[in-house]
Parts: sequence; structure tokens; C-alpha cells
Amino acid sequence: MNRERALKVVLVLLGLLFSPGVYPLMVFVKQSPVLVVIGVTLIALAPAKQSAERISAAVV
Repeated sequence: MNRERALKVVLVLLGLLFSPGVYPLMVFVKQSPVLVVIGVTLIALAPAKQSAERISAAVV
């Protein structure tokens, strides 16, 4: 019970911490959407590359 309550408090605090960053992020997206697409693509590909490297290292 206490663990769940602590988790909720932490999540609320993190939400309050990151909420002010939403407006500048949206302004940045409107100014240069190409950079955002590239960034999201790199973030999406990073875990796949990392797991592929892990598999190839295990085979060797």
C-alpha cells in the first residue's frame, strides 16, 4: 500500500517537473519538424541496434 502511494507521489512530481517543458518543445517542433523526425527515428532505432549488438557479441 505504501509503495503504491509513494509511486503515485513520484509520478505526480515528475509530471509537474516536466510539464513546463511541453510549451518550448511544441515551439521547437513547429520551427523545425525535420529535426524532430530525425531525433525520434534515432531514439526508435537505438534499442534495436543495441540488442543486435548484444546478440552478435553472444554468438562470438
